[in-house]
Amino acid sequence: MNERGYTVRFMKRVEEVLPASWMWKVSDRFRGGIPDLEILNNAITVRIEFKVDKHKLERLQIIEINALRRAGATVLVVRFLNKERNFSIENGRDTFTSESYRSGNKAADGAAELIAQQYL
Repeated sequence: MNERGYTVRFMKRVEEVLPASWMWKVSDRFRGGIPDLEILNNAITVRIEFKVDKHKLERLQIIEINALRRAGATVLVVRFLNKERNFSIENGRDTFTSESYRSGNKAADGAAELIAQQYL
């Protein structure tokens, strides 16, 4: 599955788990490096950058993510790894993996559930 497929599935699962949440799929063509998705729930905002397999953050993405974190934003990097059930979530301090979170669901569903529980 490609990044778009994971993102769509992730967003559908967030809508199921947090029906009152608001999401914005960012597509800013004028300013690069902005995280892919913004989720607002109960006055808490989380920004998420998605990566699939071995794709790494680009230099501009690292700069923007670090700037947002310095400003107090919660920014997560969600990586969907080699198979549809494996993922990791990096928050700038810690990394959670599908090994430490066994939802039994596909990676996008498990990542959405974990973020809803831990951050929203």
